Amino acid sequence: MRDLSPSRLAAMRAELRAGIDIQAVDAAEALEREFGYFYEHGMYWKHLDEIDGAKLARVDRLWLEAVEGLVAPALEECDAAE
Repeated sequence: MRDLSPSRLAAMRAELRAGIDIQAVDAAEALEREFGYFYEHGMYWKHLDEIDGAKLARVDRLWLEAVEGLVAPALEECDAAE
């Protein structure tokens, strides 16, 4: 990364920001708060006895929506390279 020009770094940041659905991020975070499913350490699997699977699936769907714009272009690039 050190060898990248400032303009290339800015372009990469813009690509990342454009690929993230901020509304889906906000919605996922809101559900995590509502359900009490935010764990500072990130190790939610240590709390499975506290988590409802259906609620977790709702949160997961939103997180997947949030990054769909990052994943889809990458998959398209892989397909084009084949």
